[in-house]
Amino acid sequence: MSQILTLTELKMLTGYQRRGDIIRWLNKNGIPYCLRADGQPALTMHIYEQTLLNASSSVEPNFAAAGM
Repeated sequence: MSQILTLTELKMLTGYQRRGDIIRWLNKNGIPYCLRADGQPALTMHIYEQTLLNASSSVEPNFAAAGM
C-alpha cells in the first residue's frame, strides 16, 4: 500500500500553503484525491506521479518548431 502524502509534502509539491489553494491546484492539474473528514485532500505519491506521467505522455511533439 502506498503512503498517503502529508500536508507538508502537498505544500511542497503544489507550492501552496492553504488547503483551498492546494485543492484548487490539484483540480487544475487533474490530480485525483479524496477529501478526509477534516477536509484535507488525501492522495498517494503513486497517484500524483501517474497522473503527471499520463498528462505529459499525451502531449504530441511539435516537429515544426524543431525544423523537421
